[in-house]
Amino acid sequence: MITKLKDHPKVHHPGSKPQLEQVWEDQDHMPREEFNPKTFFAMHDINGDGHLDVKEVEAILLPEVRKLYNPNNEEDDPVKMEEEFHRMREHIFNETDKNKDSLISLEEFLKMTQQQKLQQDEGWKGLHEQQVYSDAEFQEYMRQRQMLYQQAPYYGD
Repeated sequence: MITKLKDHPKVHHPGSKPQLEQVWEDQDHMPREEFNPKTFFAMHDINGDGHLDVKEVEAILLPEVRKLYNPNNEEDDPVKMEEEFHRMREHIFNETDKNKDSLISLEEFLKMTQQQKLQQDEGWKGLHEQQVYSDAEFQEYMRQRQMLYQQAPYYGD
């Protein structure tokens, strides 16, 4: 299982130009060289309200998450897949949603696509490829957990 998780295709940085171009090409069936951010936005603003909401952003992220987790594979943990969706989605909203209304406007989207750092693609590390907490943070968590356990009342038989 660990080998399978490590041997996945390269996962694009969420919201990077290469990631959006891949969606444009693979899902939208448009030539990559004709990528247009305004057209992309309009195509993915499914309800036509002028914003990308959480579900619309998740639909854009689906191909990247599926590189890490296959919902049809019994070995892949659906909880971890959902967590990866949340991580990617939150990352995009943190980088893009400047007014924090949980919606990405066309203006916010265009600014995101013009950011120099998103022109390149440093990739994305899945949960299994990075250490979320340092050893010191984990040890502190375990110490606090042990203290709570010792302070909890015992309800024996």
